[in-house]
Amino acid sequence: MTILMLLPVLLTAQRTGSKEVTGKVTDNSGKPLSGVTVNVRSTKVFASTNDDGIFKIEERGNDVLVFSSASYKSQEVRVTTSSVYNITMVTSVSTLNDVVVIGYGNINRRNLSSAITTVKPEDFNKGAITDVGQLLQGKVTGLNITASGDPAGTVILPK
Repeated sequence: MTILMLLPVLLTAQRTGSKEVTGKVTDNSGKPLSGVTVNVRSTKVFASTNDDGIFKIEERGNDVLVFSSASYKSQEVRVTTSSVYNITMVTSVSTLNDVVVIGYGNINRRNLSSAITTVKPEDFNKGAITDVGQLLQGKVTGLNITASGDPAGTVILPK
C-alpha cells in the first residue's frame, strides 16, 4: 500500500530537470524538412520533424541533440538555456558507385555476396521494342520476364 502511495512521487522525481525542447528544421533555401530524426545523444529518446519541419523532444539539461536525415550531413547541437532551436541542414553530396537495389534494401556492389549481372544500354535488344521486358529478354541468364508480373506466370518468348 505504501508503494502505491509513493508511486506518483517517484514518477515526478524522475522527470525533474527535464524540459521540452522545440524547434524547426529547414534546408539551405529555408524550406521545412519533414522526417528529420532528432535524437538525444547516447539515449533512446527520439523525435521526428512533422510536415512543417517542427520537432518537440524531452531532454534533461545540457544534452546534445543529433539531427540526421538522408542526403543531409548530421548535425549536433548542445542544449543550453534556450528551449527553441532552429536548425538549417546542409546537403551532403556524395557519389554512389554501383549501388544494387534489392527487394529488402540496398547494398554497395562490393559488399554483395550473390551473383549479379550488369546489362549496359548498348547490350539491349534492338528493333521494334514495345516494352522494357523486350529490351532485356535473353540478356541475363536465369531471368524470366513475364507479361503479368507473376513470377509463376507465362514467360514472354522472343519472336
